Amino acid sequence: MTMFELTLRGSNAASKESAHRSVLVATSMPEDLLTQHLVDAGLFVPEGLVTSIAAVGGFGNAVQPDFVLPGQLPALKVRCKVLTGQFPTVLDAYRLLALSDEFLEDWQQDSPRDPQYIERQAEYDAIRPMFELAPDLLALAQAVYPNLEMLSAHTFRLTYASSETQQWIGLANRTVSKWAAQTNDASPQSEHESLFECLEHLRRLRDVHASRVLNLKP
Repeated sequence: MTMFELTLRGSNAASKESAHRSVLVATSMPEDLLTQHLVDAGLFVPEGLVTSIAAVGGFGNAVQPDFVLPGQLPALKVRCKVLTGQFPTVLDAYRLLALSDEFLEDWQQDSPRDPQYIERQAEYDAIRPMFELAPDLLALAQAVYPNLEMLSAHTFRLTYASSETQQWIGLANRTVSKWAAQTNDASPQSEHESLFECLEHLRRLRDVHASRVLNLKP
């Protein structure tokens, strides 16, 4: 299978300060068929969410693609909306939380004294405010770390792209008890106690890379 980078609308590959958002997909389709597949899905069209498609390398087998196509196309569409700021919003969070609210209300009506229900309701009440705030908290993290992408609950990605060099990619991956920092350049992998420490380390590596790129310019 071949790995492709899908650059998303609103990205600026020439500036560290402007957002560069992308998704990595793996597929057995050649580039022309992949392009047509995304066109048919409404992603790679004028004013669509995907603006360019390019084959990439650098990680070998160390990093898995975000999505495998064609099977994960529906999930890819949602991810593109997330990365272009169309999802999630606070309203999206309320809409999805309403499904959990409804489930617990039905459970209460059926078994109001069920110990399992009482415990689950207490846990949900404690964590629900964090779910409500999640879109705003993600926006805050992205303001602190430009180009930060949350790929999953266990993986965050920082990027830097320039017309002079291949895109720099840094990943923060949760291990059993720590956060591991990995890049697609010669920097050694390192482990950190917290996500914040890991992102700070990746930010410093990205800044070093950006300085080198600037020094290459005539």
